Amino acid sequence: MTFAPSFARPLTRLGLLLAVACGTAALPAAAADEEAPPSLEEEQRAVAAQFARLEDTLLKMARYLRKTEPERSELLVRALQKAREERIEVRMKEVSDLLRSDAAAGLAPNFGDAIDRQAELVDGMRNVLALLRSEDRRKEIDSEQERLAALLKDVNRLMSDEKAAEAANRRGDSASRVAGKQRDVLDRTDDLLKEVKGADADKAAGEAGEPTPAGPRGDPSEGAPGEPKEPGAEGDPTEDMKGGEPGEPGEPSDGIPSETKPGEGEPGAPKPNGGEPGENEKAPGETEPKEPGKGAEPGEPSQSPPGEPSESGESSPSEPKPGQPGQPGQPGESGEQPPSESQPQEPKESTPGREELEQAKKAMEDALKELEQAEREGAQEKQAEAIKKLAEAKEKLEEILRQLREEEAELVLRALEVRFQKMLTMQQAVLTDTVSLASVGEITDRERAKARDLARREREIGLEGAKALLLLREDGSSVAFPEALEQIAADVDFAAGLLSQEPPRTDELTQQVERDIIESLEELIDALQQELEKLQQEKQEGQSQQGEPMQPGEEALVDKISELKMLRTLQKGVNRRTRLLGLEVPAPGDPADVDVVARLRELSKRQSRIESATYDLAVGKTN
Repeated sequence: MTFAPSFARPLTRLGLLLAVACGTAALPAAAADEEAPPSLEEEQRAVAAQFARLEDTLLKMARYLRKTEPERSELLVRALQKAREERIEVRMKEVSDLLRSDAAAGLAPNFGDAIDRQAELVDGMRNVLALLRSEDRRKEIDSEQERLAALLKDVNRLMSDEKAAEAANRRGDSASRVAGKQRDVLDRTDDLLKEVKGADADKAAGEAGEPTPAGPRGDPSEGAPGEPKEPGAEGDPTEDMKGGEPGEPGEPSDGIPSETKPGEGEPGAPKPNGGEPGENEKAPGETEPKEPGKGAEPGEPSQSPPGEPSESGESSPSEPKPGQPGQPGQPGESGEQPPSESQPQEPKESTPGREELEQAKKAMEDALKELEQAEREGAQEKQAEAIKKLAEAKEKLEEILRQLREEEAELVLRALEVRFQKMLTMQQAVLTDTVSLASVGEITDRERAKARDLARREREIGLEGAKALLLLREDGSSVAFPEALEQIAADVDFAAGLLSQEPPRTDELTQQVERDIIESLEELIDALQQELEKLQQEKQEGQSQQGEPMQPGEEALVDKISELKMLRTLQKGVNRRTRLLGLEVPAPGDPADVDVVARLRELSKRQSRIESATYDLAVGKTN
């Protein structure tokens, strides 16, 4: 991943802060200071204040990155919009009100409703978090899919060659010839294992080098040295994100007193449980104290508090380092494993199928020894065992590739849904203003300026659609959705042209084109939401396929029913447009005849594309 180093990790840190807020919102009843525990209402209001500060930080980062990293800035803006759609701040206030108690006024907390609202609140925050992480995660998934797909091909080749060696042994070929084949497969298996271990070691080193959420890096919300803050440049999409909220950015909102909790002055460092700042900030690399006898690595300073015997000192610093034996968090292993090249870099989760590959290699080594001693029967058993282990490695790789594909599909669906929601909101506003402008009798310069502004806003919708189309083209599994977006783009351009005419056209034709755009967007959003619900249901119920993996052509972003509904919507739009143009057909020889004929020809091309998309869907052809 090639991101600007100054902002690659701060954005990850913001995701971690939001994850912390999710956990805090889900557990409002956690104990705080034993001497003076805060009320549930106070804890909930503290979480609301923390989330407000997080939104301020996201807003500042979006403004700061607007010129240097526009894609990342747009992601932050979309995350803020998603937070508004999920009504997170409103729901936090509702939960606070439900948890309020006042004995004098006879007001008791409503815990039942508060729990229900908190469940909705946490789901909404998770959606925002998923959107924030989508950019980096999608690139990670693409890279991992490419690596595992190549590994799967290598495993298939090894399994085929091992079967050939086993067949040669069973046929009675010379032992030296069979041993040569077996040695070749063994050498390539060993090379593949070294490659897998190297990838796992790189991954472990990357995990070890991750900074803690409260690391020393500068917060971009404070602005970079020498960079003036941009409170609201013209065209800044973040300008109205926090409009109407009381208080300056970074100050607690909702009337939170300044003495809420220790450590709350720093975004992302809530201490609802009363913990000291030093304890919580080193959590990412911290492990439980080891048992006596498992001392620190020679040459490393002991982490034991003063006064404790050195035998019981901790050997794990706050961040794991290369060369350190064992892996923190694996009890019962650190004192018993001999040092090796791969062990110090062992990640928390190794490559799927690695263990089976190692077992297959061991079986191949045993088979080779048997062949060298002319023990054909014993060698055949070991070869069969190696084939079995390679098949198990293949199954694991296919399963993880399927899971990665599902995760990637969910990320794409969420990104598309957010973009389509934005386009829908913009188009509804344009339609409202178009209808309002059409009610004006005489067209003046003021109305012409309004029409030009409407045309500009239509073209902005077209730009958003082009970005969404790029996502769908990259996926390549949908037929009707890219066609729908292309027709939306054509309609947007057509509506912008009508609004740019002199005099501007705000009549029924323009309004119907804009309504068609809205209907298509609503159909797209509905289909995406259904797919997301289906994915979530499969995760919760564990109904994902565990047998034969889907082939690449079968992995559709949306199902065929949704595609057919989309084609039906497109066809209805063509039918409506045909009726409208039929009312405008002028008398022969009229100058307007040329314009209407051009529109009818364009409509004919659109009808042909719908026909082609329907055929492609029927035969299973994808883009």
